[in-house]
Amino acid sequence: MGCHLLACGSVLSAVAPAWSGQEAALASLGLPACRAALGLPATDSAQDLLQAKPALVELLARTPACRSSDTALARLDQLEQELAASRQRVALQQAELARETARQDGLASDLAQLRQQLTAQNGTPIPAAPARPDPPSERELVSFAPGKGVTLQAGGNQLRLWAEAKLLGFSSSRYVFNPGQPLVVSPKDPDHSYDLSAQQSMVYASFQGAKWGSWTPGAFAMFTLQDNLLAEGYSFTPVAFYGEVSDGRWRVVAGQNFDVFAPRDPDTLPTGKLAVTGNPGSYRPQFRLERNFEAGSGFGGVVQVAASAPITTALPKGVDLANLPVAEVVEDNGWPNVEARLNLGFGVPSQLAGGRRLRPVELGVSGVVGQLRVLDNIRPTDPLTLDFDRTSLSVWGAAIDGQIALGRSFGLSGELYTGQGLGEYMAGIFQTYNRASNKAVPTAGGWGQLYLYPADNLRLNLGYGIDNATDSGVFGLQKNSAIFANVVWDVNAWLQLGLEGNYKFTIYDSFGQKDAWVVISQVMFRL
Repeated sequence: MGCHLLACGSVLSAVAPAWSGQEAALASLGLPACRAALGLPATDSAQDLLQAKPALVELLARTPACRSSDTALARLDQLEQELAASRQRVALQQAELARETARQDGLASDLAQLRQQLTAQNGTPIPAAPARPDPPSERELVSFAPGKGVTLQAGGNQLRLWAEAKLLGFSSSRYVFNPGQPLVVSPKDPDHSYDLSAQQSMVYASFQGAKWGSWTPGAFAMFTLQDNLLAEGYSFTPVAFYGEVSDGRWRVVAGQNFDVFAPRDPDTLPTGKLAVTGNPGSYRPQFRLERNFEAGSGFGGVVQVAASAPITTALPKGVDLANLPVAEVVEDNGWPNVEARLNLGFGVPSQLAGGRRLRPVELGVSGVVGQLRVLDNIRPTDPLTLDFDRTSLSVWGAAIDGQIALGRSFGLSGELYTGQGLGEYMAGIFQTYNRASNKAVPTAGGWGQLYLYPADNLRLNLGYGIDNATDSGVFGLQKNSAIFANVVWDVNAWLQLGLEGNYKFTIYDSFGQKDAWVVISQVMFRL
């Protein structure tokens, strides 16, 4: 083992005083063990040996057998000090290693979460990160990173918890439904309104387990403070809650999850993301199977197939018993919906502004087929039974989505769809069933968005969405559209500010055209 020149010099300077002087050398040569260690003749005088070999003095200083008891004690004390200093350095290095391991775990968790979101929403196949080497010893690590939450690691398992405390302000030129989630312009008389809402605050949890053969188990949970998309009250409600297992190519997911059909979203401040305004997609109980594939670094994709519940958990459910004759109940028809999607990515993935990693071009096609049962004209026949009209509806939808990155900071994305009976997928302006014709409501629409990143922590978005449901029946909503523009500023790792302007336009079958301006402000703390 080598040593730094200055360190070695200090050692020699500490030893040299003990060996400066002819008497010390002569005393050492008087020790039989010293002569034996150096192979010197026992009969030659010490003076003759020193005269014949001038370098012998330095050699005697480096030979333990040639040291007197006082010198040996001094050397022992010095070695003990060096050992203590070495142990202190090792302790500092171990502490630094623990901090760096915790940081790697946080980065791996962020990467896994981003890969999960890209797969669930965009289907982007990103090459897997190299596996993290096992820690030198089994230990528990707890770390906190501002804006990224708390990470706990133990025995090869990792749990991460984080949250977003979000306050949104809504200022409207006309009442919109609902106040904390402006989706549709109300037909009421135009009255200005202002609302503050923290319903869209989120709590997250992700888990990554130790490997099971070539498979890695995991889980993800997302909770909101809004009971459903239309609720005005507060409730701690799961949006997504699923477990998964993956080997890097195959992925099996079960639980409550986001739709495979039409998964791409615009970048708006409210979590509604242009729901019922050209952007289908919700969340529901689901079993999903995915397969990632690549053909070189410049092309890849993912195939997703899912069996899902026909009824979303994002909308309120219930029957108004006081108004049974005018109520309708939409339920499953005994079969799950089948959803599928193919997403293709073209070009080599690159690091873009805002910490995004995408292929230059992505193109996805998706679809859904299923059935619903509608109970209409519900009539009480006795205290225990009801009589009603029963109708079975065929549900189907087809969508195409994509994004193009035009350089590091600018790009566009969007989605188009068509289908029928898609009210449970936030399409058709919530309308699934036409009571007059006893048929599913046909619908078509889409959205598009331009984005610009002037800096990594600042982004601008401009977009438009529209949903058509012209055959929705009397008192139905025929068209719902919106133009939006926003600016989002990540002040630091834990604070985000946003401002958005919306022009919303809704056409009713019976009430005509209604429009409203909505200004939305946001303050969000990442915990």
